[in-house]
Amino acid sequence: MFEQAYGRLVCFADGQREIIAMQWKQGATCAVHDHGATASGRVHLVVGALVEERFSFDGQRLCHTTTLHHVAPCTIEVPPGLIHRMTASPDATLTLSIHHYEPCIASMRIYDPEGRRTVIVPDDCGAWIPEDAAAIVAIEPWSAP
Repeated sequence: MFEQAYGRLVCFADGQREIIAMQWKQGATCAVHDHGATASGRVHLVVGALVEERFSFDGQRLCHTTTLHHVAPCTIEVPPGLIHRMTASPDATLTLSIHHYEPCIASMRIYDPEGRRTVIVPDDCGAWIPEDAAAIVAIEPWSAP
């Protein structure tokens, strides 16, 4: 499925907001995902570099819309409903980011074009499909093209 691209540590969560530190594996890519319909966030890239790919989804197809290159130090705005994927630079030996979401992420949607499905995962999962199927909240098949 999808490999875990980063280690994550929840530094703070109070039900209103959460702050998560992530250390990325060199050159690793997370799955295409969003943070739910209500959570907005900021990703503070502290060390290293990330390539962010943004997408749109119409219920049938996942379409790439833009690619952004981020180099530390910088802040990446993540509006509610944004579908994206991040890749750590293969040239950076360390990539570290701090993620701040308000309100807390209730669940995330992982977009799986190969399986033509969207997998809903809990807030503590990360941007990948968990190996343990019991950790999956729901699976939504895509409409036929």
